[in-house]
Amino acid sequence: MPELPEVEHARRLLQRHLVGKLVRSMTVDVADDKVFEECSKTFEKMILGKRFMSAHRKGKLLWLEADRAPHPIFHLGMTGAFFIRGEERIRYVDTRGGHESSWPPRFTKLRLQMDDGTEAAYTDPRRFGRIRLSDDPRKFIADSKLGFDALNELPDEAAFLEELEKRKRSVSKALLLDQSFGAGIGNWVADEILFQARIHPQRLVGSLSESEKRQLRLSIHNVVAGAVKVDADSNKYPRSWLFHYRWSKAKGGRVVNEEGLEIRFETVAGRTSAFAPKVQKLPFGSQGDSDGPVSKKESANKKKKNKKNIDVVEKAGEEGGGEAVSGNSPVGNMRRRSRRLAALQQDEDEGEEVKGGPRGNEVKVRAKRAMRKKKST
Repeated sequence: MPELPEVEHARRLLQRHLVGKLVRSMTVDVADDKVFEECSKTFEKMILGKRFMSAHRKGKLLWLEADRAPHPIFHLGMTGAFFIRGEERIRYVDTRGGHESSWPPRFTKLRLQMDDGTEAAYTDPRRFGRIRLSDDPRKFIADSKLGFDALNELPDEAAFLEELEKRKRSVSKALLLDQSFGAGIGNWVADEILFQARIHPQRLVGSLSESEKRQLRLSIHNVVAGAVKVDADSNKYPRSWLFHYRWSKAKGGRVVNEEGLEIRFETVAGRTSAFAPKVQKLPFGSQGDSDGPVSKKESANKKKKNKKNIDVVEKAGEEGGGEAVSGNSPVGNMRRRSRRLAALQQDEDEGEEVKGGPRGNEVKVRAKRAMRKKKST
């Protein structure tokens, strides 16, 4: 997926090859109303004959400023990319298509021919990108409520620490993915930042020491600026970077980097997260919810779901004539799960905070049960 380094590569590409030139002709995929947001039928009429004056980027948003309104704005989505005929093409690690030598490339949505003969193409195999027209791109960007640009607007240390204090209940990985915090950081960049900062992706921001917070800021700079410096060419990223090993999950088996660190994969903040548990530790009590802070409504829904699971198990037991169920049968598994959920529910109702993941929860529940039994006797 294109993140800030890839989008900055696209901006620089357009700055070099399209800026200062006039659009002589174009081809638009007028049937694609998904990629062209409310402008597939009008894009050619609105852009043909205009001269591009500059190329800009904020986070993952890219726009070309023309000599008159409206101006095109691009969000590359998961697989969007720009290509210039005759120029070497960027290739996303996990993307197929759109990288062969033929012209125009497959999955082309927009093709521009400039007055000096330069040809550019925008491709989007999976069609999650968006192309819009705006009379005022800067107002559009401002209305998007984006945070600081991770390359050009990284706050100084004091301001950064202040921002973290406001978001201390956030999970570290979720915070980095939040575009209202820092614009341009996506999944692989977030994992790389946390790996280099030696912070577990599920750590609560409030559990980080001041030195860890400073290291987090430094890692944002090092990763983003480092990737941009080599024009998002992943072959030039340092071999010590997590980037080179995160894609190995699809191949199966144990993943180990050149330092001998095992790389594991878990879902955090709704995304597959790669990390090295040996150096990215999760201290007891520092773990946040894998999907970030949980609201009161979400907590109530979780309790309701837990109760429903228990009811299903009880009904299954009644239908089975009250016979004992063991082994790995569905009912047996559900009964065991329901007992753990019931114990956790009791702890929550009594105002006790339970953390440490599924295994940690189970151990704490057993200990508390033993204490209650001892008190009752």
